[in-house]
Amino acid sequence: MYRLAVLLVTLAFVVYGSSVFVSSMDHYIDDCLNPGSNPVALYDKEVREEAEWAHVKQETIRIPEIGFSDGDITCISVLNQENDDVGGYVSIQGGGVGYRYVLLYMESQKSKGFDFRVSVYYTATTTTTSTTTTSSNVYYNQTAT
Repeated sequence: MYRLAVLLVTLAFVVYGSSVFVSSMDHYIDDCLNPGSNPVALYDKEVREEAEWAHVKQETIRIPEIGFSDGDITCISVLNQENDDVGGYVSIQGGGVGYRYVLLYMESQKSKGFDFRVSVYYTATTTTTSTTTTSSNVYYNQTAT
């Protein structure tokens, strides 16, 4: 019985690739409930990998590539440009909405490619400057909101 189970799992892996075991991935991400009042595009590009026979294509992208955005991310939209039968899978591996970065992992189905439209927005922080005069001295107060 054990040998049969191992054989079935191995067969599933060979036929469908590793994505059959990843349950937290989906064909798209639409996390834009509250994009904020002053959204700024941090990333808006197409991410594409061509199909290769008997291979699963994978790509991880960090947005922004280095460092952090100037404000918290408020919207992540990853739209699958293919239909679900042949389209890839995507998941958030780190950061996300409410953070200043996001790490996206994309994976194709076996012998297929993927084509995603990735858009990430954050809300820009604004800085206000006020002046207070006392006797002959001027004080500048900066407040970030």
